[in-house]
Amino acid sequence: MRERTSSTRALTMAMFVALCLAFVGLAAGSGRADESGQAQARSLAQTQPSTQEPEEGPPVELIMQKLQEGMEEGAPEEVRDRVGEQVEQHVREAAGNALRERIRLRIEDETGLEDQERERLRKHLGECDRVGLDDAAVAALFSEKAQLKSQIRTQERVLTMAREGLPVDLVMQKLQEGLRKGAPQELRERVCAQVEEHVRAAYEHMKQAREAGVTPGEENAERQRVREMASYMWRGLKESDMEQLRKRAQLRLRDGSCTSEELTTAAETATRLMEIGVKRERAVRLAGDALQNGYTVREMKQLSWAVMTARTHGGSSDAVMGMLERGIRNQNQFSQMMKEMQEQGWMGPAERQGGHSPVDNAGGSGYGGRPSGGMGGVEAGSGTETGGAVGGGDVGAGGATGGAEAGGDQSGAGQGTGGTVQ
Repeated sequence: MRERTSSTRALTMAMFVALCLAFVGLAAGSGRADESGQAQARSLAQTQPSTQEPEEGPPVELIMQKLQEGMEEGAPEEVRDRVGEQVEQHVREAAGNALRERIRLRIEDETGLEDQERERLRKHLGECDRVGLDDAAVAALFSEKAQLKSQIRTQERVLTMAREGLPVDLVMQKLQEGLRKGAPQELRERVCAQVEEHVRAAYEHMKQAREAGVTPGEENAERQRVREMASYMWRGLKESDMEQLRKRAQLRLRDGSCTSEELTTAAETATRLMEIGVKRERAVRLAGDALQNGYTVREMKQLSWAVMTARTHGGSSDAVMGMLERGIRNQNQFSQMMKEMQEQGWMGPAERQGGHSPVDNAGGSGYGGRPSGGMGGVEAGSGTETGGAVGGGDVGAGGATGGAEAGGDQSGAGQGTGGTVQ
């Protein structure tokens, strides 16, 4: 009760004071320093929220009422917008402060903790802010669904990665998903450990590619590509596959240039092909051929779409893969390969014009707007190593394919049957 009451009261007062300050500052800044504007600001500043509000949450209705009262005296739209933005920012900050206060109280109050463990938890909470973790990450690392003692190892794992400059969002994503689905702490810990391994392997892979001459993007883009590469490993790519693609990128460099985006897209293409039933070795070889022979990001993305399109028209994956392999070895234009697909009856005229390609709206390499891969084949129940709640061979990859990202949630697809690639 002490935890809820104090944190709720702190959040309530912080939100209300922030609102008053925002309105006073912005009204003054807009030049509305007349008596009416000052009276509005004084009215806001002098009003305090009721102490009789229920403990379940802050009096948001009262705050919004005062905002409306303060603005309906003719404040310009620009002022209203700026006040709204500042209030939103302050509310977020207040909510974050309240979250951390609840965690601090819990660290002090929770039984079963040794003094050394309590001190480590305090240190970890402070370090979360220093390395820039957001409120959602902090809440997951100090989840109320598990004892604090059992979460120390995962906290140390994430904080170490953050200190080293590695992207932690994929680990956090899997941790949050495990919490939502009620996976046991031991299972969540194993998943986070494996995702960390993937992130570290992906980081090293991209580093070696840059050293070999692959052109990097700006810093944030490179961090995103490390994350994407790690996600493809989670979904079934092996380190040996990554090495093969990196060597193909080096061969591409002999005839021109190769960017980290193109290398990442080749890994994405191989992953998507695996997820629709193409054997891993064949998928990686086709993606590598396309990368080496200078195909663009868009063209590589279209390879898995071509296989899926042919299948919807009754073509076999093996036949269309053979056609694509020949075309890429001959360095045919993608339009030539689509023409052949139409001649084979594997594609309609509208599809040949590109009107139905799922990559049209894809925002760069990586997930391409698709939902993240999940903890594996949770609903599909695919995989062997961790099974059920986290599922999927390679801990969630669904053998080579059928995790949630591969369409396992909808069809239970694994390699050979092929889930739906969106």
